[in-house]
Amino acid sequence: MDYRDIAAFIIDNVGGWDNVQALTHCMTRLRFDLKDDSKANEEALRDNENIVGVVKSAGQFQVVLGQHVSKVYEQIIAIKDNQIIEVVDTTEKRSSNLSSGVPSGEANDKKVGIFSKLISTIVGIVGPLLPILIGAGLGRAILALIVQFGWVNTEVSLTYKLFNMVFDAGFTYLPIFVAISAAKHFKTNVYLAALLGMALVHPTWNASVDVLNPQFIGKIFSFVPVYGMSYTSSIIPSILVVWVMSKVDHFLNKKLPDLIKPTFGPLLLLAIMIPATFVVLAPVMGVVSNLLGNAMLWFFNTFGGIGLGILGLIYPWMVATGTHSTLAVGGLQILGQNGFDPISRTLTMGANMAQAGATFAASIKTKDVKLKSMSLSAGVTALVAGITEPALYTVSLQYRKIMYAVMAGSAAGSLFGGLMGLKAFAFMSPSVINIPMWIGEGAPNNVIIAIISMLIAFLTTFVITLFMKIEGLEEGASVNKK
Repeated sequence: MDYRDIAAFIIDNVGGWDNVQALTHCMTRLRFDLKDDSKANEEALRDNENIVGVVKSAGQFQVVLGQHVSKVYEQIIAIKDNQIIEVVDTTEKRSSNLSSGVPSGEANDKKVGIFSKLISTIVGIVGPLLPILIGAGLGRAILALIVQFGWVNTEVSLTYKLFNMVFDAGFTYLPIFVAISAAKHFKTNVYLAALLGMALVHPTWNASVDVLNPQFIGKIFSFVPVYGMSYTSSIIPSILVVWVMSKVDHFLNKKLPDLIKPTFGPLLLLAIMIPATFVVLAPVMGVVSNLLGNAMLWFFNTFGGIGLGILGLIYPWMVATGTHSTLAVGGLQILGQNGFDPISRTLTMGANMAQAGATFAASIKTKDVKLKSMSLSAGVTALVAGITEPALYTVSLQYRKIMYAVMAGSAAGSLFGGLMGLKAFAFMSPSVINIPMWIGEGAPNNVIIAIISMLIAFLTTFVITLFMKIEGLEEGASVNKK
């Protein structure tokens, strides 16, 4: 697979560089903001054997590549190296007409809902932070396992304390990492943004607030009240703070004389942003973040496993359209607030294992050599790595009845996990190699529940797919392929 050729092919078939307004990538997809979607050649993209699928959702044109996405992204940036400025994720440079997310200086003529644009922006900012969330989350899970088996004395072991400190820092200081990523996203000063992110979790601030009982803690300038709440492990407050900061920064850069800009520009920016952050922006978004997390917890506490079973039924379609990101954001908020997520990761587990079961069954049923190979590869990827786009776009969406089987398996696995109180202690895509994500203090049976839930989702879909008559599957002729 030549990643440079794939990159060039994709750019040519999304309408060329002139049609690309912004580009980000998540774990499996290139997410384009195109000026005109009609200029993209969807058929050519779908027919390319190296491209898993194409999705148009939340105002974005998404090219699904699976686990190769970061390498193709790097080549896209490298191809445009004649116009280089700062880049966001895995590379150090990027094209000047590509932003790391929603562009701050160009208007997009496409009509996109505010909520859809908000979610796509959050996904674009949080995406580069996944290595921290996965590494720190998995590290905490492994430490919890070590403690659970009594292999370490947490009171005296410096090794344990050091590793626990670093893994805990990944979540405690999440607002700082979010601020850095948001600054790159909104094209503003990374270091000043990081400073504001640090202020949100500064020990002095944390000592001034009551985590369990947010309330007004005093006044600044003797008359402006300040609402005190904890922003530790939060995501959304930093994003709004840095977005507003980017607007102020751009305004000051235009209005301040060049003579005083280097010296007084940063000071004036901070003088504006400090009260704005702690009086308005952070408290408002802190409340919104808590409402999002609390709403999901209310749903779970009210409807329990039945509710997760119902959501599990439609979750594969949410993944197909990219709208599952909404629940992922809420799951991150819950994980930050409570140290575990009983909702979004359980749903993802059900869908991932269901996709794996469907593709393994399809590989057994079909006589088409190419489809058999593709199905087996997609099944292994879903089962082992938790990446389901290859399964979704090469098998499930090509055969309507298989998608119904996936829905059933996803619902069954999510239902059981929900009824048994399954909790994820790390934010990653559920899979065989990520089983430690279900390990946490005070939940000795959680891993067993997770494994049983995974088996239920996998076997339910596998059996239904294996014994159901599916038109065109044996010959490898898709009835749904456009």
